[in-house]
Amino acid sequence: MKKILVLIVVLILVVLGYWLYKTNGSVFPTVVGENSGNTDSASLTDTSLKDEADAFANADLSEIYEDPTYGFSLKYPSGLEPILIPADPESDTGDMFIFEQNGTGLGFQIIVSEFLEENDYQRISEAIRDKIKLIFFKDIVRYFRIRNPSVLEDLFKILAKESGFSFNVANTARVLGIERPTLKEYLKYLTKAYLIESAEFYSESRRKRLRKQEKIYVLDPGIRNGIVDYLDDTLVSNPQELGKVVEGLVFDHLKRLKYNIEPGPLPQIFYWKNQKEIDFILQIKRKAIPVEVKYRAAIPSSAISTINEFLDMHKCPLGIIISKEELSMNQKVITIPLWLFLLMA
Repeated sequence: MKKILVLIVVLILVVLGYWLYKTNGSVFPTVVGENSGNTDSASLTDTSLKDEADAFANADLSEIYEDPTYGFSLKYPSGLEPILIPADPESDTGDMFIFEQNGTGLGFQIIVSEFLEENDYQRISEAIRDKIKLIFFKDIVRYFRIRNPSVLEDLFKILAKESGFSFNVANTARVLGIERPTLKEYLKYLTKAYLIESAEFYSESRRKRLRKQEKIYVLDPGIRNGIVDYLDDTLVSNPQELGKVVEGLVFDHLKRLKYNIEPGPLPQIFYWKNQKEIDFILQIKRKAIPVEVKYRAAIPSSAISTINEFLDMHKCPLGIIISKEELSMNQKVITIPLWLFLLMA
């Protein structure tokens, strides 16, 4: 129960931090000149707390770093010292900019590279495919002594294209022309290479979990997009493909969040489906927390009703909806923007 309370407190602090950000825009590092979008701020009924927040927001907390080489400006909190670590000329990594508080190790970092020209999406895709082949042939194929590596590549392409969908073992084995035990072994190899992870159906009965199909996610969005040729700006204009990317990000981050709250060897994230479906179930101290991804401008009322139905059915402490911009709270359902959710560790 204490773990649940910790998560609730973290969410409340995140909401407060977001309010401070919307009030002044300098609490978190942002790119100068970028349109912040919605400027409405949340209201606080506690006058003393609001006064303290106003004093905090109006303080001189930010400085601007300007880089003449790459031509960008960055606003960052005062008290951090920018440090440039040049790229290794023998590698394809870029220059690293570290913004760190002296002696504490606290701060953030960014990496900037001249490796790619503007809008050179084809070159990005080719570089990602080359790295995937290197992983396949140097690590997976050689280590596990796979006789038919082309089938493994085809399987990974299918998983990348259908990332986040229910995975049918029998149909996929038939499409690839292999036996089901062989397909299951290939899935294990890709999992051990940290390329994919799966989400089981949520049920208190282990037998029911095993009877349902798993959802499989490609963990790295860059690898996933490179494999399916969605590295250009058309990804942003394709809601279905963008939704797959966002859902994969949330899945990966939920696993990290689960591990940080309850450290263990194999943090599990589930999904739930009846007549309706919830993308993820985060289980903390045997208490289920439903998490639904709705990366869009407006959250449909059906999403909130589905979460509330699950909350009533399983006696859950709260539910979470991951949105594009909206931050709100409706009874026990917290709606939080994706970028803010990803700041939770």
